[in-house]
Amino acid sequence: MRKIKFFLIFCLLIISVSPAFSSLTRMKDGVFKSAATLERIEAIIDGRETTVYLPNFIFSSPDDREKLEKNALKLLQQQDAVFHLYQKDGKFIRQFGAYFATDVFLKDEKNNYIAFMKRRGGSFKVSGKPPYEENAQVLSHTLAEKARAEQAQQREEKLFAIKNSGTIKTVYDVLPKNLLPAPVREDKEKVEAILKEVKEDPLLKEKVEIHPLRWATGRMGRMTKDGGILGCIVEGQRVDLYTIPPKNGISEKLSRQLNGQFCEFVFQLDKEGKEAKDGNRLIVRDFYFLNLKKTWEELLAEEGQEYPMFIDKPEYAVEKIPLTVALKPGVFERQRSWLLCNIKFEDQSFPQAVRLLPPDKTRPTAREIPKVINAFSGRRGEAVVAWLLLSPSGAPYSELGQFKAIKVVFAEDKKSLAEIQTEAY
Repeated sequence: MRKIKFFLIFCLLIISVSPAFSSLTRMKDGVFKSAATLERIEAIIDGRETTVYLPNFIFSSPDDREKLEKNALKLLQQQDAVFHLYQKDGKFIRQFGAYFATDVFLKDEKNNYIAFMKRRGGSFKVSGKPPYEENAQVLSHTLAEKARAEQAQQREEKLFAIKNSGTIKTVYDVLPKNLLPAPVREDKEKVEAILKEVKEDPLLKEKVEIHPLRWATGRMGRMTKDGGILGCIVEGQRVDLYTIPPKNGISEKLSRQLNGQFCEFVFQLDKEGKEAKDGNRLIVRDFYFLNLKKTWEELLAEEGQEYPMFIDKPEYAVEKIPLTVALKPGVFERQRSWLLCNIKFEDQSFPQAVRLLPPDKTRPTAREIPKVINAFSGRRGEAVVAWLLLSPSGAPYSELGQFKAIKVVFAEDKKSLAEIQTEAY
């Protein structure tokens, strides 16, 4: 009788407790892109790029954390994943676009993210508190997003109105008027109004850091025995690359197999954030082939070859590269594609390709791209202000020769480039 009574009590406990635990999280398919830190994952969920935070990893020594981040994060490739996301009342918990998870199942690794880190020698405990309650990164992220949202609302309300106090000095103030293009001369006051309005923009003070390795999507070209790669298409550009070849060189069979394959290229950056070069060829440290779902190391192993060790040089970046944000006036030339336009800056002798950071919206389809381009017809010659990223030396930061900007605003109607192209599709 006592055993039966105990069994009934045990069943009641399970019934009353298990719903509470099962309702904490819900699984969601997505794509694991990369890990910015141990607890911060860059992902794609529902077709949108987003951030997923995990509970805090607790180390006995800061050196242990730094060692694991340095050695383990770079081993994870982009892959399909299942996110165990926190939920409440049937909805995923989100703060300023970020999700929160207990763990992530990595389909290519056939393992959970936390278990993967443990297997790589990580000696740590995982906090029992949800990340949205204690994670310092989340707090920092939330405060920064909140400040940006408030600032954006203020800018929208004021419509970049011209203030009556102070003056902004630009190159236009010291050059004779007859040397300035007519559209720029006419829009000088509008440009100055924008510069004056946004001089306290939080984005200009934001700390931006990039990893010494940069991922880029494209198609593989023809690989040569000595590590040359001819005619690759990377982010819409045709480039020649170089990678350290295996001991016996790259076989013709493997070259034919990989030619034209979709893949992720892992570029080595120099200390200015530019792609490191071997002569005129850009240096690639690694590859991941999307359709084959195989790494460069796995493909070489199938041929009985060892993965070559990469040799670092003094000019290569080994730590995160700090970037700054600066306002730069110019003249809009044309929209080339989604997120990509040409702008003629005052200190450039020719129009410069400028690529914007992706907005929080699904990428347009191939049929919608012409709509995006047509939305800018008639805007050639208009004055703009770009929020450009700058390298440590102060020169514009570029990727494959294209300047990188957080946003571009037209002086005439105060609309951003991102707003115009988003309205188009």
